[in-house]
Amino acid sequence: MKNLVILFAAALALNTTAQTSIQLTNVNTSVAIQPNSTVYGVTEPEDVLTYTVDIKNTSTSTKSYKVARFDQVLHTGATFTASAYFCVAGTCYPAETDTSNSNLVLAPGQSASEITGDYQMLQADLYEADTKGLSVVKYKVYNINDPADFFVFTFQYNGVVPVGIAEAKKNASAIKLYPNPNNTGIVTIEARSEQNKIEVINMLGATVLKQESNGTAATELNITGLPAGTYFVKVSGGKGSVTEKLIITK
Repeated sequence: MKNLVILFAAALALNTTAQTSIQLTNVNTSVAIQPNSTVYGVTEPEDVLTYTVDIKNTSTSTKSYKVARFDQVLHTGATFTASAYFCVAGTCYPAETDTSNSNLVLAPGQSASEITGDYQMLQADLYEADTKGLSVVKYKVYNINDPADFFVFTFQYNGVVPVGIAEAKKNASAIKLYPNPNNTGIVTIEARSEQNKIEVINMLGATVLKQESNGTAATELNITGLPAGTYFVKVSGGKGSVTEKLIITK
């Protein structure tokens, strides 16, 4: 009951409109996100749906931002519940962490995509349960020095999409891994040509392996040094990223 009260209070706190210096863009679709709007996505069981959001400081002074995640609804499957997690300002956070620790510092007119280094933009992930169902996750980007300067929007997964609004789900064929599950020590990755960086991420959100891909050509990744378990293989480039689950057995 206490958790429900906390979530309800958080929801009320988010139902306000304020946005002075922040502009957000959905990198997956190259479409600007409007304050208090909803981005609609469709997941697959035991798969990860990733949205990358660019954050821009539209003001004339340097600002420092943080990101907070509010899990409104997480779908409970037959054996486990969907989980939401995110990366921003160079750091990835597990599902248990709902507010970023590091600051995203942006100069006047600067976007997170212009900063050198991994995960500067907001990467919002949902790891679906073993069945597909409704999940609703709110995000708040806010200026740490000005409580009135913030931007709230929502990801809704597998819900009813209003007439006239449609966002295509990620292309399931955009990345292929085989063999998967894998006990050979070598996984072959096929990805779209605009994607050129491969990362293997563990369940804590930490990157444990990196390699450049060959675009549309098959790329072999040596995973012999990784212990058995569940990982996510993320392939990214200038137009966003796609993620696929990889299971390593020994």
